[in-house]
Amino acid sequence: MKNIFLQGQQETDLHLFQTINGQWVAIEPANNSLGSEYYQGINFGFSPDDYVVLINGLGSNDLYFGRWQKGWLGWNKFWHSNNLNRKDADFVAKIFSCEKIGIGTDAPIEKLHVNGKIFLDEQGTLDGWAASYFYWTGHHLIMGSPPGNYKHNMLQLRPGGSDKGALYSCFQMHTAPKQGVNELKVQIHSDGNTYFNGGKIGIGTDNPQYKLDVTGTARITSENKTDGHFTALKIGKPNDQGILKVLKGKSSGHYDVDFYTWRDAQPDQIGARIRAERVNIWENNNALVQAMHLAFYTSNGWSQEGLQERMRLTQDGVNINGKIFVQIPGSGDPIEAMNIDVASFWTKENASRSHYFRVRDIGAGNYTAFTIKGNGNVGIGTDTPQHKLDVKGAINAQTLLVNNKRLPYADHVFNDDYQLRPLAEVENFVTTHKHLPDIPSAKSMEKNGVDIGELQIKLLQKIEELTLYVIEQDKKINEQEKRIKNLEMKLINILS
Repeated sequence: MKNIFLQGQQETDLHLFQTINGQWVAIEPANNSLGSEYYQGINFGFSPDDYVVLINGLGSNDLYFGRWQKGWLGWNKFWHSNNLNRKDADFVAKIFSCEKIGIGTDAPIEKLHVNGKIFLDEQGTLDGWAASYFYWTGHHLIMGSPPGNYKHNMLQLRPGGSDKGALYSCFQMHTAPKQGVNELKVQIHSDGNTYFNGGKIGIGTDNPQYKLDVTGTARITSENKTDGHFTALKIGKPNDQGILKVLKGKSSGHYDVDFYTWRDAQPDQIGARIRAERVNIWENNNALVQAMHLAFYTSNGWSQEGLQERMRLTQDGVNINGKIFVQIPGSGDPIEAMNIDVASFWTKENASRSHYFRVRDIGAGNYTAFTIKGNGNVGIGTDTPQHKLDVKGAINAQTLLVNNKRLPYADHVFNDDYQLRPLAEVENFVTTHKHLPDIPSAKSMEKNGVDIGELQIKLLQKIEELTLYVIEQDKKINEQEKRIKNLEMKLINILS
């Protein structure tokens, strides 16, 4: 092979040297700007004034591309993944001094323009898994369609799938407190745990103030369950013992749900609160058993100190720490202001010992002011009413209406066939029993009480009987007066 390039005319001063694998080599050319090293390569072109040069340093990974066009135009340097002297070397390279590179296109519009798919091979392992790497030196990696190109942007992590089993996608974000140290903060997993440990999350706001700050309406639904029971929201930490060393009856921890109100002189004022409070019910300084109370707070609006507990649901019932005011909106339609519905008391005995409603003084007085039993009996001043209304104390009423349909009223006394007792018989009964006939005795009233309706009928009957006695006596008196007048007339006639 003959070298047609003149000595000193070309940058590499390549000569045929048969003893080195029959390749074109340059040995320390006087005008070689790459340095005094051994290079192997080729020249190809149209003439000594118009050609290109491709060379590789012996034993190195350097590859240079040069151009001569009536003068030397300079080198472009490549780096490749393996030594080109090896026949099994894979050529993976990037260019350092080139305006634009097109792969799959002859009209690149950016530094690197790829018309096709990009494949990143494995580059070792990370946390036991094969890993590929993609680095950049700027703060931001901006991905998206170029200006003027009407294309929506969508970033997908989509596994190709495998016959070996299901594959998932996972996106992770780390912080690096120092070089070589990474801490996982955010993970979005397609088939595993997703979590955010990197700060505050805002939904509907770009300035979150809390771990989760939502501006707008949030909807929480629970997963479907075949038994029909759903849990939409859980608050608290499982297996959290709280504070164990508290006195019996005292709080070992609580969870609050707060509602904001507003006053011009009080920032961040809480207007209402629902508190779930754990209470030690075991023993002093050993809260091994903790009951849960539910407390409700409201505020007068003047200051944060105005937020006070008003009602508490305890393990024993309801504890009211203030006034309860129930206001029902008015309506022209029927209003059911308050209903107490019990599915079933099962037995009459259980109904008699159960309560629909009860008002008690549980202090030193231990007094039941009012109760409605499960059987419908109402007690005022008593917890054990035996009748539809039992009152322990005096009753002051302007009107008392007794509608007694069990007993006939006393008008039968005025019937012609009514047998009125002779007064002598009544006298004998009163002398013997010390009370009127058909009227309960004092001892019986004290022991068994008095049926007001029945007693009123009996008293009315006695009044009607007394009326008949008076009428009968009036007739006798009138008859006697007539007889006396007749005797007086006869006596006057005799004396005259």
